[in-house]
Amino acid sequence: TPATSLSVAAPPLNVRAAVTVSDLDAATALKASARPLTALLLRAADDASGSAKDETRKTLREMLCKPGDTQLLARDADDAVVGTCAVSVRDEVATLPRRAHLVDLFVAEDCRRRGVASSLLRTAIATAAAEGLPCITLEVESDNAAARALYDKFGFAGDSLRSPLNALKYGRFGWNRHLLRS
Repeated sequence: TPATSLSVAAPPLNVRAAVTVSDLDAATALKASARPLTALLLRAADDASGSAKDETRKTLREMLCKPGDTQLLARDADDAVVGTCAVSVRDEVATLPRRAHLVDLFVAEDCRRRGVASSLLRTAIATAAAEGLPCITLEVESDNAAARALYDKFGFAGDSLRSPLNALKYGRFGWNRHLLRS
């Protein structure tokens, strides 16, 4: 008998802007899961008491979810945060128009390859369009093939030299790609 393949539908997602401190804390926790030093600081905050705990969590929240950015959250059917990214308005580079900049797109490790990043990206693009921004930029590690393929699928292209973050992250020198979608 011929083999049959089963396809499993992606779970429904609700992608919306974060509006509460609890939303921002959920985004902070997800981002910390991909950043060992931030995760360590978050655990230290959880172990602290009183005002030290509150102040440390607030500092981390503001560091990872910058005030003024639109922080998007993807929630699954159980209302768990499974993905996040931020849309920031930028106008500091004279060679580019005022634009949206996609920051820190993260998907929970056990939810990857299920359309979460695509849903976040579609919402980020719609958010930028609603703000009247003519293009969107982002940065992606040059060795992150999965992310680069996703951004290519959505029409992002190009590159320019940016900060040498790989030296800090991986202990070797490398450049990020700065991609543009207009």
